[in-house]
Amino acid sequence: MIRFTSTATVALALIATGPVLGQEEDGPNLGRVSFSAGFDATTQYLFRGIFQEDQGMILQPWAELGFSVFESEGAIKSVDIIFGTWNSIHDGPTSDGPFATGGWYEADWYGGVSLGLPANFSFDATYVNLLAPDVAGTSFFAEEFDLTLSYDDSGLWNNGYRRL
Repeated sequence: MIRFTSTATVALALIATGPVLGQEEDGPNLGRVSFSAGFDATTQYLFRGIFQEDQGMILQPWAELGFSVFESEGAIKSVDIIFGTWNSIHDGPTSDGPFATGGWYEADWYGGVSLGLPANFSFDATYVNLLAPDVAGTSFFAEEFDLTLSYDDSGLWNNGYRRL
């Protein structure tokens, strides 16, 4: 399980809230720190396409904190850092089986870095810790290290609208 100490959190916040290289400060929030959160309710939960639950209440709260730490016109156009969590809470059969310990079915923590590259490309490296505290009375977990190369083609699609 990933644990961030308050010292590390303060250090990251200080680094991320300093001036972005190549820009002057215009105000208190230049978009270098972002926070988003949500609370989803669904009728079915599948993990990697494998059925998990479709009865009872399924709630999935999440939160993500992002830091834009670097911007330039060079070979690496930007560097962003993210930290987040995603959870799944059930009150159906998966939460009351013979080995179940409650309704907290899954708790994922992740952190990563994203590099903005020339020609609308980006490269992301993300560490994910998947914890299932409600599986057979134990805390089953898995770890992933995801690498992604992406291309933003949104400029090719006329802002998503097509005239008939």
